[in-house]
Amino acid sequence: MKCTTIKQAIDRYGAIDFASKHWPMEYYWIKTFNVDSTKFPHWRVLDSNLPVQHISVNLDLVEPLTAALQAISDNNLGHLLHTFDGCFNIRMVRGTVSSPSAHSYGLALDINASENPLGAISGGLYNEPLFVKCFTDQGFDWGGHFHHRKDPQHFSYAWE
Repeated sequence: MKCTTIKQAIDRYGAIDFASKHWPMEYYWIKTFNVDSTKFPHWRVLDSNLPVQHISVNLDLVEPLTAALQAISDNNLGHLLHTFDGCFNIRMVRGTVSSPSAHSYGLALDINASENPLGAISGGLYNEPLFVKCFTDQGFDWGGHFHHRKDPQHFSYAWE
């Protein structure tokens, strides 16, 4: 289920105490997603030489993420996955003090951050519309389409 508002997320997943970064329902909703390194041998953890093998994601993200990654593989775009730069991280949207990030519920994914920095309006994934479409066809919102501050590394399956 895709939550289009923070209220829907709280109703579905429970409230997070952002002061203590405590989410009582975390152990129910956050699951380990295993990445098939044979399909995506280039995908690496930021600042590491180790391929990503596991990602902590919201249970509701597993199906659309699997489908998006399969579409990337089917379209021979796996070579475009250079780094995995985060998914589950309890925090506010950068630059705000009261807007929970979809990352807080494990409903957002950052990819190739150094090539697609926050605020970028060209280059990187802007040059790879088919890659982006593999995610948007599965219901993800792409940060490169945001109306205010662009965030082309960001793929969200939530209210952002």
